[in-house]
Amino acid sequence: MKMDAVSVHSVLSLLFIYLSFLLDVSVADDCPVSLMPTIEPPHLVVEYRGPASAICTTNQSVDDMNWEASDGVKRKIDEQSMVWSVSSILWSLGNGVQCYTNSDAGQCLQHLPITIYKTPDSVTAELVNNPGGPLLEGHQYTLECKVKSVAPVRNLSVILQKEDQVVAQTSYTQFSSSVEGEESEDVNVTATFPITASMDDNAAGYRCAAKLDLLDAIEPIPDSVSNITQLEVLYEPRMLNVTGNVTVKAGDKLMLACRANANPAPSYQWKHNGAALANQKSNTLQLDAIGEANGGVYECTATNTQGEVSARMTVTVKIQGE
Repeated sequence: MKMDAVSVHSVLSLLFIYLSFLLDVSVADDCPVSLMPTIEPPHLVVEYRGPASAICTTNQSVDDMNWEASDGVKRKIDEQSMVWSVSSILWSLGNGVQCYTNSDAGQCLQHLPITIYKTPDSVTAELVNNPGGPLLEGHQYTLECKVKSVAPVRNLSVILQKEDQVVAQTSYTQFSSSVEGEESEDVNVTATFPITASMDDNAAGYRCAAKLDLLDAIEPIPDSVSNITQLEVLYEPRMLNVTGNVTVKAGDKLMLACRANANPAPSYQWKHNGAALANQKSNTLQLDAIGEANGGVYECTATNTQGEVSARMTVTVKIQGE
């Protein structure tokens, strides 16, 4: 369809009027401070599906004031203040809302950032590469922490605790493959921590904690913690206490002892000058009325399924008159 010169001129005129209107309502680069709206509070931290509200005010009268929000109720208090509120905040408000004013100077905007948080539905801790049964000392295992339905992930830290002491933690300032879901909503997070089993881990309790660090929250958000995973570690004996070298008078009683720490509990065997002593299978050795033949080197050996350890002690028998 062809247009004559008059029609083209009419269209251009309408376009000019429309662009002029857009320019009139655009944000003024030099918005006067007196006309810039202020919002209280300046930042909202709100639990998902919880209520939220803020008030927008100006120091001077303006032609128009309003809130720009995808949800919620707006209530004008007077010519210079207006309240925005929502009874149940949803993820769609995660980018915040805006309050604006229109005047001869143009349009002034003030942004209200909103952080929506959600505490986890659950936090669990589990050893994922253990076929079952006790762990073996020196072997590496993986403890997996799963955090279900938490937000915002950028403020989340997953912490591994051993007997209430922090041993490792990881944060999620960047979205990663261990996060399942939309970054702007609640997500599921899997954190893995390597553990090299040691004697100190035997009977120790491990657990995971999910921590949301929200600086502008009215009150700190309590950590969400998992069940306690108690470990059993098998380890070879370590000698704890040994009598040491002794001198005993002939005819006196001889008592020697050694004690080892091990899991499973060790068995003991005593030797005298390299020869095993029959029926001496406890961690103590007692001989009554010893003579010169009882002197020499005694050896205590503690043994379990993981290994053994020995300790030697020298007994000197003092003959009366010598």
